[in-house]
Amino acid sequence: MPLGHELCAEIVEIAPGLGFAPGDRVSAETHLGCGSCAQCLQGRGHTCETLKTFTSLGLGAFGDYAVVPVALLRRAPTGIQDEQVASMEPAGIGLRAARHALRYGNNVTVSGCGPIGLFTILALRHLGATRVLAIEPSEMRRSLALACGAHDAIVPNTKTDTSTARQPDAVVETSGAPAALASALAMPRAGGGVVTVGLPAADVPVDVAGQIVLREIRLEGVYGRLVNEGWTDLQEALADGLDLSPAITHSYSLENYHEALDTAARSASGKVILRM
Repeated sequence: MPLGHELCAEIVEIAPGLGFAPGDRVSAETHLGCGSCAQCLQGRGHTCETLKTFTSLGLGAFGDYAVVPVALLRRAPTGIQDEQVASMEPAGIGLRAARHALRYGNNVTVSGCGPIGLFTILALRHLGATRVLAIEPSEMRRSLALACGAHDAIVPNTKTDTSTARQPDAVVETSGAPAALASALAMPRAGGGVVTVGLPAADVPVDVAGQIVLREIRLEGVYGRLVNEGWTDLQEALADGLDLSPAITHSYSLENYHEALDTAARSASGKVILRM
């Protein structure tokens, strides 16, 4: 299976009349909708009824060259480094999750500080969150969360002082750990929300009556970006000063891809870049 769906690339060959030219720098959307189903007609191509993804199309950017449908290409903003362009796909998820969370208020907790969690923290601070608490078991990633703008970063299930433990308006859960999502549902104030981005690999025990109904907690899923508006939103945020670089921690040459994959798998990094 080809790997690599978060990319910055230069077009070397393309048919005329498609809006791009050789030499253009691009990134890529990873969801390809049919354009005609009810979801696509609502601007939700990422939840298309016959959705195709980078992986299902057999695409991958871990190489010197890749063939990508023009419908997936997104023009890279000028003045943004290649590493940040290659991070736009996951950063768009973090930005969307942050916008959902801020609907409930400016006090937000982020559970899980892998790359998407870190991009969420950067987006929250850029959008004006007044209090961001990060929850993460890795000491290295807690330090990264602080560097990305979190006001505090704690170990899961740690008791903290009253100011830190104050119930947030919303929680963004990015880790996908079943226990983390179960805990996230108990965190927000009554009437708050939980935005879940992570994909649990096992069932999550939920007290629907006590955690959701009686406290009127809203649970929202965020899957990817809106395939058009999401990229425009991120490009505007980057132009307005959003800096993704604090979440980008490692860069490797293609020859060292084994080390790059190992670094990413050890939860001892932020966003890892592979350079061709």
